[in-house]
Amino acid sequence: YLVGFVLAAALVGRLSERGRLTRFAWAVFAMAAAHGVILALGWVRLGSQVGFAVAYDQGVGPFIVGGAAKSLVAAVAAVVLGRFRSPRKRDAQEGDELPLGVL
Repeated sequence: YLVGFVLAAALVGRLSERGRLTRFAWAVFAMAAAHGVILALGWVRLGSQVGFAVAYDQGVGPFIVGGAAKSLVAAVAAVVLGRFRSPRKRDAQEGDELPLGVL
């Protein structure tokens, strides 16, 4: 699961840097994909030790509904908090230079 958290954070961070999390649909997709990465990697690791059916039943299945709920809450938070970003940072395109004080 730990590797999944790192990859999920990288995925959401990259989409955030590109300004994708300002739209609700993208934010839901990003958060759900992040949860999917975490659960998938955890399932593979656990499945290699106890069998994939047992790993799914005990290590993935019980967390799907909670992950979906957390994805929706995180998406709402990302969109709402994204409105408070600096207009210059929000409108900056990838590769644009911003003064340090704007960050």
